[in-house]
Amino acid sequence: MPACKVCNSSILSHLEKCIIQIFNDVDLRQSILTRQQREYIIRWLEVIDYKFQVINVRKKFQSGRGQAFVPYLADLPLSIMRTQFSPSQIITQLRRSLHRITRKDKSSNLNSLVFGNTKNPSFNFAHNMDEFVFIEMPTFNKFFFYFYNKKFLNTASAIRAADEVLKTRIYNTR
Repeated sequence: MPACKVCNSSILSHLEKCIIQIFNDVDLRQSILTRQQREYIIRWLEVIDYKFQVINVRKKFQSGRGQAFVPYLADLPLSIMRTQFSPSQIITQLRRSLHRITRKDKSSNLNSLVFGNTKNPSFNFAHNMDEFVFIEMPTFNKFFFYFYNKKFLNTASAIRAADEVLKTRIYNTR
């Protein structure tokens, strides 16, 4: 993520160290994540969304050798070519993503985070920009599903919504 040396070295590395500690220390079969731990995970997942959006805006339509696939398309960002959104909508999404990260209070998002243990031996990742992220990590036996913009009255509602997304859009079981 484009960030100054101080921010990248201190702020983001601190967040990642906290996340790794949470993953290593918390056994979700015996205890539940604290509010602060959930807020750290939410912020980490929001940073992931922002990083993907920045990559899509910065990456050009070029081959591995730096030459354009189609010369007149070489200067277009991939984000414009991959989505049905206009350039202004893409920039709006990027700004909204950055705003989410910088918002300190995550209390209204706590019910938008679904997490638990997994026995799946495979790493799984699904991300839909500005909508949701799903990460299943066999190394830590944990999974996380987070809705960036949806608010839920309770976790049970979020679990049902996450299950529906996984069934219909990720694993295509319908």
